[in-house]
Amino acid sequence: MLVSTINSFNTYKNYYNNKQDIQRPSIKTLKCDSFQRSNMISFGQYVPSPFERLLPLEFFEKLAQEGIPCAYTGASLISKHDYEWLEGLASLRHPLQISIEYLNNYSLPEFPQKVLSKVISIMRKQQDKTSPPKSLLDIFKEERPKAEIRLRKKQLELLSKILIASRDLPEADYKIFKETIFSYMDKLTKQEVYGINLRPKLIYAKFCMTNCQDTKLKKVIKGLIEKIPTDKNSTDAYIVSHTMETNLPGGNNRIALDILKQSLYSYEHFYPKKLYKAENQWNKFIILTTPDINHLKKDLTPDKFIRRYDRKYNIKDNMQAQVNRFIEIYDKWKCTDPENADRLLKYILAYKYEVENRSKHVKIDIDDFLTKVKSTKDDMSKFEDANSQIRRLFKIKSDSL
Repeated sequence: MLVSTINSFNTYKNYYNNKQDIQRPSIKTLKCDSFQRSNMISFGQYVPSPFERLLPLEFFEKLAQEGIPCAYTGASLISKHDYEWLEGLASLRHPLQISIEYLNNYSLPEFPQKVLSKVISIMRKQQDKTSPPKSLLDIFKEERPKAEIRLRKKQLELLSKILIASRDLPEADYKIFKETIFSYMDKLTKQEVYGINLRPKLIYAKFCMTNCQDTKLKKVIKGLIEKIPTDKNSTDAYIVSHTMETNLPGGNNRIALDILKQSLYSYEHFYPKKLYKAENQWNKFIILTTPDINHLKKDLTPDKFIRRYDRKYNIKDNMQAQVNRFIEIYDKWKCTDPENADRLLKYILAYKYEVENRSKHVKIDIDDFLTKVKSTKDDMSKFEDANSQIRRLFKIKSDSL
């Protein structure tokens, strides 16, 4: 499915590259990566770790351009190069159908997919009308009044539930916290603020300033606050947000790009950086995920994250699926790009070693791949070299391969 997705995208991309009126965008640096280069010597010159020298960040960008799924959710990841190419089209006024075409080329993360499904549903209802094709921005503007009403209603419902639950706080704390909730409810009632301007983190921070010692109450109120609609979890809030005056430049394609931006690949440390540091381990293994999932995992250990979210995302199967895609790319690169094929072999081995070393729940099956790699003398030599380097880098004592 993912391979056909990339082929469809490349067909679309080639079509537009052949048009005379398209100017190729300049390549910019996107600030979406959580991976920070931090190994500095005293006078400020960056010193890459051995792992980065073995597998530079440029290698991961090339890997993403081949089309790979997120390690945790299975959603399609988009490379920076392809995102910047699409960004170059933002000055064009494409009708809705064209925007939908390239959005549909991706298996989007959960929430962006909800937004897209909402747009497609609206579009289908209008197909029988004789009016000219509309843009995404036109659709969002038409939907905004109804979205605003639904959003405001949902916000007020949740604030009321939070207020009721907080009655069990100590009297002095309840009085202060109640004033915060009342101030938001008053603004919403007077239509001075839209739902997307409510900040759940600020409300929770205010709650944390109380002297609540009741663990159960904390969990209930935190759960209610996390349900507050924002443009990260609510299609109505997303529509309202993307039709505010400050968000109108770029219009139709700006909306499409913002949906896709949530699929940009992000570097994620499978094992938390602070724990690598505690082990005096310089080589921090990274995998590729979406920015939102990267943020969700934060400093959770692999198994804690898997226990919490595997039922929702099917993490164990998706990690295997990502490796399976790497193996497909390896077979291709052996003929077209031997240097990066060698790097990918090392990455696949590191992936198996480090994931299984750090997690009791995930097993990566590469047996058939290794049998094929070891089938010729030349490939066997490459495997032995790669295996030796990875074991040294990650201080692996036993050779399980």
